[in-house]
Amino acid sequence: MLFSKSKIFICLLIWGLIFPAALYSSTLKEKQSEGKESKSDSISLQIKTYENLVEEMQRQPSSYSSLVNIMSQLGDLYSANEDYPKAIYLYMRSIIIRQLGHTSINQDKSFIAWQLIEVGNSFYRLNDYQLAEKAYTVASHYFRRINDKQGQITAINNIGLCKLNQHKPDLALPLFKKTLAYSQEINDIPRIYSSNVYIGISLKELKRYKEAITVLKEAAKYEMEDKNLDLAAFRKLQLGDTYILFGDTAKGLQTYFQLTNNVKSTSDSYYKSVALSRLGHFYFDNGNNQLAQKYAGEGYEFLKNKHHLNLLTDLNELLYKIYKKSGNSTKALFHFEAFYEGTMQLNNKEIEKFVSDYNQKMERIAISQEIKDVREKSERIQIEKSNQQKLSIFLIIIAFLLLIILFTSKGFDSRIKLLIDHVKSFSINQKILLTILIGVYFIVFFYFFVPVESTMGLRKLGFIEKVFPGLIAYSITLIITFALYFTNSLNKIRVAFSLNAFVIVFISVLFGEFIHFYFCGFGGFNFLLSLALIVLASFILPLYLFILIMEKLIMKHVEAISQSLNQYLGEIKQQPGPKKKLITIQSEKTTSNLTFDISELLAVEAQGNYSMFILYQNNTVNRKILHITMKAIEDNLAEYKFIIRCHKSYMVNIHYIEKVTGNSRGYLLHFDNGADAVPVSRNFQKNVMDVIRQFKDGF
Repeated sequence: MLFSKSKIFICLLIWGLIFPAALYSSTLKEKQSEGKESKSDSISLQIKTYENLVEEMQRQPSSYSSLVNIMSQLGDLYSANEDYPKAIYLYMRSIIIRQLGHTSINQDKSFIAWQLIEVGNSFYRLNDYQLAEKAYTVASHYFRRINDKQGQITAINNIGLCKLNQHKPDLALPLFKKTLAYSQEINDIPRIYSSNVYIGISLKELKRYKEAITVLKEAAKYEMEDKNLDLAAFRKLQLGDTYILFGDTAKGLQTYFQLTNNVKSTSDSYYKSVALSRLGHFYFDNGNNQLAQKYAGEGYEFLKNKHHLNLLTDLNELLYKIYKKSGNSTKALFHFEAFYEGTMQLNNKEIEKFVSDYNQKMERIAISQEIKDVREKSERIQIEKSNQQKLSIFLIIIAFLLLIILFTSKGFDSRIKLLIDHVKSFSINQKILLTILIGVYFIVFFYFFVPVESTMGLRKLGFIEKVFPGLIAYSITLIITFALYFTNSLNKIRVAFSLNAFVIVFISVLFGEFIHFYFCGFGGFNFLLSLALIVLASFILPLYLFILIMEKLIMKHVEAISQSLNQYLGEIKQQPGPKKKLITIQSEKTTSNLTFDISELLAVEAQGNYSMFILYQNNTVNRKILHITMKAIEDNLAEYKFIIRCHKSYMVNIHYIEKVTGNSRGYLLHFDNGADAVPVSRNFQKNVMDVIRQFKDGF
């Protein structure tokens, strides 16, 4: 009875101790699980937040650099969540957008390069070594452009690893030698160390075992920091493998044994497990079941609570074979089941990898299409800019040709003179009003018309910044005009001078406008061309408006003068005509001559070295030719004041003029007997008018 009570008491005591411990252990596991789930949920929440932010920024205009940074951070989150296809997609998009910024800042090139390294790493984790190599190659190009040695070492080293994984050690070896040289230049010990290790591996793969052993042993002289001790363990493992392949079994095993001691970190425990696995396989293959069981068992104990599935599955298979051979069917069955479960998990991972590879290919196609679309869009933009530049140059040339034609056309100087005289006749108030109207015109023109290049940026300028270009054009034009006015240059207008003055005003205004926009952050050759076209248009518009006004003014002026002259001619008709008198004109070069009544002379027309005399005889118009110049005829007829010179090629008898008509190009004298009308050139207009007035007054 006492014994039974003692047993009950002991059981209760054990239960009292074990239950709290089990409860604590269960709670701890739940907390750890909750911690993992909480961490996973936190990443998912961040991913969702960043996805929404990227989507929002894509819908609204924003700085490309801000969008790039957000995309990069989202890519990092995808990578942390092991969603590599999405990470690659985001990294590639961020690089595309960054490159479209067309910036030459080294910081941006460095950003692109390290982003490409991340892209390459994502491809590397997916075992797509060809794509990873391409990303690393582009990154190396960027690092070389900004002379970033550490970046170059990283990129070239990763390219070498891709070559090794593609079983191309002959191509990997020179790359690792290059990284070694770069590492020695900057004295980067970890990189010197790793480059030597990779050189040794390449030599081992090329079956140059002796050289590989030498390189791997010499690498040990570089002291490693604690954070890089996994490199040392990796080197020892490679050295042990090389000794075994070389046939020096003792040194190979000795190197493996070194890895099984002095474990300091998680990475060391992994390499210790690998070394124990190597030892287990070696002794099992050599028939030493006891040592094989010892080392394989130690490796299993190290790995059973860790996530190195490949290595753990391999050890379970080895232990299954060892225990089966030794006759321990219980443990053999246990490890066979563990081996089978590991194999199934690995197969599932292979299926997942296949699906991931398929998705990756789909993502790659999408990325390629996006890159193609962006490239085509960029090419279209460049073509449009080129066409715009050519069109601007063409329009400027055409505009200048039109201006030259305008300035060199007949009567342009007289029209300007007429305009100046017209403006001079204005009152002070009218002149002030005209000056204000010109200023308003320039301000309104430059407010609404801006260069095509960077139009969106110009539209965002403030009101004062938009008004300022018009004020610049108005001020410069006013200053130059007043300078000409007060130097009396406007009273001596000539075609060449007016064209030069226009060019001076145009260049001055263009320079002033360009300086203004330059300080506002706009510039470049295309912008200058577009600005030149706008400035030219701002002057052409009022210039042609001035021509239209001048046409109207000249027409009114000509009509008024023609009306007055016709009235004078009517009065002259009422006066007696010239007296009859025979005159003889002698030829200058020959013995011939021409005799006619002066009252019958209607007009004389020059025809080279000859002159045609138009005579009105017996109600008929007759024409006679004589070898004589107009100057000689003018001298012979000087005493007859009613015979006047109206053109360099014509002389007329005013008594036969029926009427005067005119347009903007000048006047025509018409006769009452069917003879052809005779033009009056501008040089002789005043003389003709004065003679008609004098005869009207009874000269």
